Amino acid sequence: MSVKKKKKIQINMDKTLAEGDMPFDLKLTEEQRANQDLLNSIKGLSEEKLDTRKKIENWLKDESEDY
Repeated sequence: MSVKKKKKIQINMDKTLAEGDMPFDLKLTEEQRANQDLLNSIKGLSEEKLDTRKKIENWLKDESEDY
């Protein structure tokens, strides 16, 4: 890229930033939005450590855990 083109790009960037704008859109991709939605939906769920056979059996028998 020539020096002249670089200078023109820099001037345009400086002008855009001086006006309070961003030279590009700040948007999440579809995958990033899906990940964010998933994280938000599971944020309030309780977490129980199933570290014994008895706890696992009780959890499997608990009908309130069926979805």
